[in-house]
Amino acid sequence: MKYFKIHYITVIALIFLIVSCDRNQTSEPIELKTYTKDYYSNSSTQNAKIISIYNSMGGVIITGWSFVDSMRVYMYKTIEATSKELAEMHFDDIQSIITKTGDTLVVAIDYLLDSDEIKYKHSSLSLDIPYKMNCKVSYSNGEIFIDNLSSDLSIEESENKIQIDRHEGSCEVTSNNEISVQTVLPDSDHCKLNTTEGDVSLSIPDTTNSKVDLKTDDGTITYTNLTFDQVLIQNNNNLNGILGTGDAEITVYTKKGDIELIGFK
Repeated sequence: MKYFKIHYITVIALIFLIVSCDRNQTSEPIELKTYTKDYYSNSSTQNAKIISIYNSMGGVIITGWSFVDSMRVYMYKTIEATSKELAEMHFDDIQSIITKTGDTLVVAIDYLLDSDEIKYKHSSLSLDIPYKMNCKVSYSNGEIFIDNLSSDLSIEESENKIQIDRHEGSCEVTSNNEISVQTVLPDSDHCKLNTTEGDVSLSIPDTTNSKVDLKTDDGTITYTNLTFDQVLIQNNNNLNGILGTGDAEITVYTKKGDIELIGFK
């Protein structure tokens, strides 16, 4: 009987020791290091008129180029992993998925769920596309930069800064941050910029023919190097008037921020 009691106590002690060791092991965090990798590929844009872009992992850069039926995709991937070898095995888990529906080409970043040993942290997306292809950025989890497009352009659901340079055509931008646009607005086209919080800068040729409606709830409005043929409303928070023949349409609104309209040669 005495031997049984000693043996029972020994078993209980061993169980307690095993549980304690297991708790100590699981409580220690796994050390992860950051690894990065560049990726690029070419893809056909034949018979596509519109490109739609979605990146929930980072920012978007779009540059227009002279090739008509092709585009180039660049990605800069960032992973946290327990080792370089493990990271190399999982970089391909972050992919650019390209699908075509009718005349619309959709480019989206896809990735797997995180684990204790792998964290998919970030991937920027940079595209060289035909400069006359209509473009829509459906979502970006980072800043957006667009350059050298002569096509209709729209940007939706952005929480970050947007910059558009050397654009020609209609333009629609919705954001919750700063917007900077340089565009040539042909007659009958439109430029609509809307942000809930941030300054808006719009540069247009000083020969633009357009109706203009600028409004801020909390900020000021200024314009330079432009001559209005008609000014209907002008105060610190609202400017409504006509440039030239007024064929195009410019509408800018910010809930909190300044608006600057600039004419260039």
